[in-house]
Amino acid sequence: MQLSSDNKRIQKIDGNGKTFGTVASGLLLLAALAVGGVIGCQGNTVFQQEQQESEAKQQAFWGPLPEKTSGNLKYKVHPTQPVCEISGLDQKDVTTLVLPESIEGRKVIRLGWRAFINCRALTSVTIPSGVTSIGGQAFLGCKALASVTIPKGVTSIAKKAFLRCSGLTSVKIPSGVTSIGERAFAFCGGLASVTIPSSVTSIGEWAFFRCGGLTSATICPGVTRIGDFAFFYCSGLTSLTIPSSVTSIGRYAFYCCSSLTSVTIPSSVTNIGERAFAFCSGLASVTIPSSVTSIEREAFASCNSLTKISVDRGNPDYLSIDGVVFTKDRKTLVQYPAGKLGTHYVIPSSTTSIGDGAFFYCSALTSVTIPSSVTRIEKEAFEGCSRLKAVAIPSSVTRIGSCAFRSCSRLTDVTIPKGVKIEYLAFDLCPWQPGE
Repeated sequence: MQLSSDNKRIQKIDGNGKTFGTVASGLLLLAALAVGGVIGCQGNTVFQQEQQESEAKQQAFWGPLPEKTSGNLKYKVHPTQPVCEISGLDQKDVTTLVLPESIEGRKVIRLGWRAFINCRALTSVTIPSGVTSIGGQAFLGCKALASVTIPKGVTSIAKKAFLRCSGLTSVKIPSGVTSIGERAFAFCGGLASVTIPSSVTSIGEWAFFRCGGLTSATICPGVTRIGDFAFFYCSGLTSLTIPSSVTSIGRYAFYCCSSLTSVTIPSSVTNIGERAFAFCSGLASVTIPSSVTSIEREAFASCNSLTKISVDRGNPDYLSIDGVVFTKDRKTLVQYPAGKLGTHYVIPSSTTSIGDGAFFYCSALTSVTIPSSVTRIEKEAFEGCSRLKAVAIPSSVTRIGSCAFRSCSRLTDVTIPKGVKIEYLAFDLCPWQPGE
């Protein structure tokens, strides 16, 4: 290995493991960025399980095989076929790496589990066209990695493949990829935009978790499920395209995407997961299409700019009354928008249940009128309503759920009838306490 004039290690390895040529690192990096910087538009629990099982099988197969060395590369040979897996590097201080198409006459088809883990000096890598699989944790912790070119032949990006690659600014996911694994790009804070190609059917759980620099996410038609926590805390996300192929938006999928101002939920979606858009403080408008049959708890909780939630009139399960979401029979109050104008709210007399987290962190609310039709106040119903000062619980109520009024820090006046079952932490962190 040679040192270039700027003292950064550059390496290109041929099929026999020989190092050849020293190229100015700036030019090589610019070339890599030019190739890797263009992003084109080319599941469920069962999917996640199948994906994990597939990666586990790969690890189980390649893992026990003896490791060989070719130059700076470590690799493993398939026992019956003329192919191999790159399993690691001898020296971890390489900055630019162009991987060979073959080693000792054997085609490279896979980057193995933890192959380049914590290669913290690595800034650019070119993956050969024959590779079809990028193994779990392959580039985990490569904090300086700014650009990666993934060839068209890759069909699977395993879980944690690029986890904590905080310097990664661009990645092109080719149209052949069918699965993006759990935490595949989590904590890639420098990633600015991403396009999920139409070949992908499901975005894995935590796939882009805490990618704070991500401003644009385009999900092409073909994806059917956005996994749990997929874009959790992507606080810079301003532009989001959800295609009409998506049927399910997972739990916490866009939680705390505070820069997101609007979202269009397509008419293909049937389920919106728990806290899917909670704490999206910039979200100003949303419409629930007629296809949605399930809105899980606190799906739009604490969206302080959201003044109303609209529901398509053709929806058989939900409706909107003055911007507040109820079940179609008007009996359960599902979600009160945190940004709704006014400080007092009168719950309709048709209501029998105030749903889980229905008023969760509605900090503008100072008072609420609960009608005598209500029999249950579910868990976390008014949690975090920090300006709520007084509440009168009618005698019709038989149960107050856990954490129902938790953290209502100004709640000093509560009227509560005898015989009501008060569950754990219902008035935790409130000035008023039961029995006072």
